[in-house]
Amino acid sequence: MLGEGGGEGTTAGSPLGGRDSLEGWLRGRSPVPPEPLLRLLLEEGGDRPVGVSVLADRAVAAFRRALAAPGRVRSSAFHLLVGDALLTYACELLARSPDVEGGLKTLLARVAEGLEPASPGADRREEGTCARRGP
Repeated sequence: MLGEGGGEGTTAGSPLGGRDSLEGWLRGRSPVPPEPLLRLLLEEGGDRPVGVSVLADRAVAAFRRALAAPGRVRSSAFHLLVGDALLTYACELLARSPDVEGGLKTLLARVAEGLEPASPGADRREEGTCARRGP
């Protein structure tokens, strides 16, 4: 459901993304994100065309960096902000798709999977994800 460019058959001008770089896509938005946020978003880099799956993957990467330094760490807060913005943009793209509900389910599953530890016995803090608290 979420192809490399954001959706199956995504092309430039498609509601699910296109061939634009992240910088071109962000600078083409109205309004353009504030410059401090824009700089943080562009740190995500990459040259893949902007689309739902690309934004989701970049959001997961930002969340993983935030979770690698838990607590009141300023850089972690910025990584959370970037992850939130990227997921918001992914949802905006999905809102224009023919299957919004299916797309959102796929997006959320992709994010959840991306935040899972590498192996069942791995320490979640070392993997960059939240430690689960049990009884």
